[in-house]
Amino acid sequence: INRFHVESFTYFLDKLKELKERHPIIGDVRGRGLLLGIELVKDRETKAPHDPEAKVGERLTAEFEKRRIVLRPSSGTFWVGPALCITRDEIDELVDGIDGAIGSVARQIGPTGTRKVSRSRQATGATANRRAAATRAATSGGS
Repeated sequence: INRFHVESFTYFLDKLKELKERHPIIGDVRGRGLLLGIELVKDRETKAPHDPEAKVGERLTAEFEKRRIVLRPSSGTFWVGPALCITRDEIDELVDGIDGAIGSVARQIGPTGTRKVSRSRQATGATANRRAAATRAATSGGS
């Protein structure tokens, strides 16, 4: 590893640490060489992981894919391993995409780290429940 790689790693790590300051969902950022990890947590103080039903990993993977970023989760941490020849401009572009993806997922799950259900989905669910109740009543002779 030469000076260019060390400078790139330091720059990349600093940019990811800036994301940590902006997103409470990021519990830690760490790395070695150009392999960097972004740990996602429900509570930064306790390092508590997100509830599985929040599907944070799946949501974030989908958001990354929308932005043409290939990162995969491993036990609540997303690993970034760019090519050694990555430039600062490319690092900035990648960090902007990660920032947008994490922001989108954070809005989806809300401040408590649980899955948010939109009002339209709540209304749809309530309508489906009423229809199911009406069907049960009709098939059981109204009792």
